[in-house]
Amino acid sequence: MEQSRGLAGHNIVTVLMHDFKLDHAGAMDWLEARAKEDVKQFLAEYACLPSWNEDIDRRLKQYIDGMGYWVRGSDCWSFEGLRYFGAEGREIQKSRWVTLQPSKGGFVKPRRASVNVEH
Repeated sequence: MEQSRGLAGHNIVTVLMHDFKLDHAGAMDWLEARAKEDVKQFLAEYACLPSWNEDIDRRLKQYIDGMGYWVRGSDCWSFEGLRYFGAEGREIQKSRWVTLQPSKGGFVKPRRASVNVEH
């Protein structure tokens, strides 16, 4: 989405491409490996949390679960919402194949909104 609207410089993929001299596929592979490692580390550390007392343990579990749900929810939203992949989001979520839209260049221009106001 950022690439097609001329905002590619504000995207982790293009930052990785620039910093590590990667192509799109290389940047995506790097992100995939990093995400897998982060999830692995999160789950390993979650499994060996120390125990303090029942109240602290309960609140800490609730907080850490919330962090995991936030990451998972953000992932789901990016595919189920229309912002990034339009109506093809669910299929892209399954296949993990994305067709990049042609770049329009420049910055995002505000769209004129159509409003239906019923009296």
